[in-house]
Amino acid sequence: SKEEIFWASGACFAVKAELFHQLNGFDEDIYAHMEEIDLCWRLQHRGYKIYVEPSSTVYHLGGGSLQYDSPFKSYLNFRNNLLLLVKNDLSSWLFLKLIFRMQLDGLAGIRLLLKGKPKLFFSIIHAHFGFYKRLLKFLKKRKQYKGNLQSKTLIGKYNRLLIWDYFVKGKRKFSELNQKAFNR
Repeated sequence: SKEEIFWASGACFAVKAELFHQLNGFDEDIYAHMEEIDLCWRLQHRGYKIYVEPSSTVYHLGGGSLQYDSPFKSYLNFRNNLLLLVKNDLSSWLFLKLIFRMQLDGLAGIRLLLKGKPKLFFSIIHAHFGFYKRLLKFLKKRKQYKGNLQSKTLIGKYNRLLIWDYFVKGKRKFSELNQKAFNR
């Protein structure tokens, strides 16, 4: 049976066109990666629910637009994640979360450098400059977005640092995550 989740992959989700347009669709400033997470976050804050149908099967060719080890893909993932936090994480701990996240990004960059991937290392630095360049714009979006808030409950949101669980604790599968850390 269907289960409520925090966000659905852009590879396979459906939303009513009227609702999509009412929320101004995908944020054009969050290009190519994580735009569906932003939309789902906004939907939940407006009181809508996101579901998955576990009995469905989806086939998705990963890396169709950008290869897995593309520096541009790395840039977009790191930059867009920071922008998502500023725009959508309405907690009072945002500043501390950003500082901690940036430290983890630095560790990820050092790890990539040690693995002989300097282009990916520099893509993280580039992503942070891209984030700083857009920060004021996204703080304005945050303020505007906060004014339209209808629900603070985010079902399925993981209340721990996934990047910490992945890189430090070595958790590679969803089933390995602490299930009590998800909003239900």
